[in-house]
Amino acid sequence: MALQVEGIADLLTTTLKQLGRFKFTDAAATLQKYTAFTSLMREGKVKKYDDGTSIQWNVMVAAGNQARMTGLYAVDQVNQGDYMKVAGVPWRHITHNFAYDRRELAINAGPSRILDIVKTRRYACYLQLAEKLETQLWSIPTSSTSDDIYGIPYHVVKNATEGFNGGHASGFSDWCGLSRTTYSNLKNYTAPYTTISRDDFLQKLSDACDKTNYMPPVEQASYSGGRDYGFYTTLTNRRKLKTLLEQQNDNLGMDLDPFTGRVSYRRTPVEWVPKLDSDTDAPFYGIDWTSLHPAVLTSEYFREQGPTIQSGQHTVFAFFVDSTMNLECWDSRKQFVLSNGTTGSVS
Repeated sequence: MALQVEGIADLLTTTLKQLGRFKFTDAAATLQKYTAFTSLMREGKVKKYDDGTSIQWNVMVAAGNQARMTGLYAVDQVNQGDYMKVAGVPWRHITHNFAYDRRELAINAGPSRILDIVKTRRYACYLQLAEKLETQLWSIPTSSTSDDIYGIPYHVVKNATEGFNGGHASGFSDWCGLSRTTYSNLKNYTAPYTTISRDDFLQKLSDACDKTNYMPPVEQASYSGGRDYGFYTTLTNRRKLKTLLEQQNDNLGMDLDPFTGRVSYRRTPVEWVPKLDSDTDAPFYGIDWTSLHPAVLTSEYFREQGPTIQSGQHTVFAFFVDSTMNLECWDSRKQFVLSNGTTGSVS
């Protein structure tokens, strides 16, 4: 009977296995995609600030009501009001670390090393940061005093009616220190939908894109210019949109799934966010990243510190990775969310 390698004892004793040196498969990640870490927290997407006790921005909440038609020799009517308010969010801090014993480096060296132990632990550290940031991005803080980031659902609030009805996030009586009840123009756009169809979902998506496209009639020193939209939704919604795309194309060629990675609306990709799959409202977010983005403290932007000797463990060295950040939203009227209409906002 023929033998296999594992049946020859001398061969197993005298020969190492193929070790796959310096490479490994990541089976620790729990999500297929990390929007926060890979797309938003990179250079060019974040807004950096050098200092300050918190993040704030100026908002014009009214323009007065003094414009009037007039005639010759009419008497002037001058009534000046207060138009400006300040919105803001506090700094929030995220940290993680990894460590090694000096003797581990001596053992994990030379020809015996298959993988660099420090590099694998650093990778695990950043993977955990990516996991935490993704959860934070798509969550509402438990309260204004919690350590959590003010995620997208805090700024872009769902509502079961169509229009600018995104009020205050659950558990909050204001938005960034201002009342969306008092200043209704601070509300984001919302719309409910029943089915992913042309007459329902796509019509409401079209209206949402059009109605959030504000273009000031007078030039001003604006925080942002233009638009940089991103569309984010569940896997089920994206799959249904892909089906609509396939139905409008008569010639699909020989590919049974020709539109994978090519689902877009108004030339903007529709991205699947795994974290949103657990949201029973099946939301579809339209985010204008020119006015809603991560804000970071420049000196604390994924700052690595170490190695530092641990107290009482003179052979143990630790590295720390820290960031100070939050999400700021300069213009909430440029943001929208469509949902299946079961969840309302808290006014």
